[in-house]
Amino acid sequence: MNNDEILVPALPNGTLLHGIYQIVNVLGSGGFGVTYLAQDLKYNRHVVIKECLPIAYASRVPGSLFVGPLSEDTRQMYENCLGSMMQEAQTLAGVSHPGVVKIFDLFRDNGTVYYVMEFISGKTLLAMMNSMRAQGISFTQEQTEGLLVNLLDILEYLHNYCIYHCDIKPGNIFIMENGMPKLIDFGAARSKELQHEGLIQVTPGYTPPEFYPGHMRELGPWSDLYELGATFYELLTGMVPEPGDKRSVVDRMVKIASVEAYRKMYSLALLASIDKALEPSVENRFRSARSWIEYMDAYDAGVQLVMDSDPHIRNRLKIASSLNQKKKSSTGIVVTLCVLLILVIAFLLAYMGILPIPLDWLGL
Repeated sequence: MNNDEILVPALPNGTLLHGIYQIVNVLGSGGFGVTYLAQDLKYNRHVVIKECLPIAYASRVPGSLFVGPLSEDTRQMYENCLGSMMQEAQTLAGVSHPGVVKIFDLFRDNGTVYYVMEFISGKTLLAMMNSMRAQGISFTQEQTEGLLVNLLDILEYLHNYCIYHCDIKPGNIFIMENGMPKLIDFGAARSKELQHEGLIQVTPGYTPPEFYPGHMRELGPWSDLYELGATFYELLTGMVPEPGDKRSVVDRMVKIASVEAYRKMYSLALLASIDKALEPSVENRFRSARSWIEYMDAYDAGVQLVMDSDPHIRNRLKIASSLNQKKKSSTGIVVTLCVLLILVIAFLLAYMGILPIPLDWLGL
């Protein structure tokens, strides 16, 4: 158990919730609550249950199952967290993607909120990375790019619903037995409307600068993409990036695209895209998951797209490409005309006897 698990008293094994969910054991805990493995007695299946328990604002009453605010001063913040968790669970329950954990139920009990999710078999990306690192094995270009594209597809889907995970890291990416990734632990998730409600999860190295006090800015797809970039930075290098708040002041982090050892193992398009996703400045990052994929495709094609907020950039690129083709076509015509002109002049000079070229060379 980590420190959070010691600080947050969990429900005893065997506890019955909502009349149908029996706690089997604790899976983990963090700053927002406790996650349990439970048995769904109604459908005879294992499920995962997340209990809302933000340790900054609430605690479990000793000797009881009840959760309450730490004091009257934290009551409103605790209620905000409960409302935010209910809103996010309801939102997630309304979406369906194979890469997003399914939510089966949501209810209030013991003074707090619980939501019930599917139980999936496999291991976290963190566990997989640690195992491969211990064996001296690295992810291949194909494995890395395949995983990245699948995760970007998941994020593009969520972001279309204005849902931001806000806590992407290797421990929150689950690799199923079929090799496909699934995002888990939406305890820190935000919607566009509730992006600044309650506690924001901060994981040094993964959390973007805009999450830190004093750096607060609008959250968006670029925030999740920063965390995804940090995840792949660690996947390739074995190192966690420098904390975002420090990088926003002075960025000393080495760009992985500049390291020859990585360029020998991975495409420049992949490395450069990870560096771009990790830009401390929001304006210099990808604006969407789709733009990240397009950037890699363009880079591989030898054309580096400059992704900015200008909605006319693609039209300008298309026009530039069209003009370039016309320019090439025009150049070819000019060259052909020049050659023909030279031949005509040579013919006339030879015919007049000025240029000593046998006329039979010209077919005369």
